Amino acid sequence: MKLLILASLCGAALAGAVAMSLDSGDPLSIGPVGAGVLLGSMLGLAIGAAGAAWQARLLARGSRFALNAFVLTFLVKLVVVCAGTLVLHALDLAWVDWRAYLVSFPFGALWITAFVVLSNVRALRHRSA
Repeated sequence: MKLLILASLCGAALAGAVAMSLDSGDPLSIGPVGAGVLLGSMLGLAIGAAGAAWQARLLARGSRFALNAFVLTFLVKLVVVCAGTLVLHALDLAWVDWRAYLVSFPFGALWITAFVVLSNVRALRHRSA
């Protein structure tokens, strides 16, 4: 779990750095594209971290439903990225770019998923040994 916390913090820091470097003259301000990047990546990281906690709990109890939790977390991510894109595009907010949200959400989701798989493999090896 420590690896997942560290990976989440590194992903959040990377998303913040990218968001601050986009479409802004002032290095400490965030424009609409940066806000979309930050919103998408943070939401992807948050959903991935929640799914990771659920999977870790199932694996600790020895449940055989950990793969079901992984698939359900993926489906939740898919619904959230589609719904978020539709809402942001329909509302056409001036402070957030929906295209940046759509591009950055998979980054956050896949970033944390790689570490979730690594953590789950470690847990299964430790349990079987």
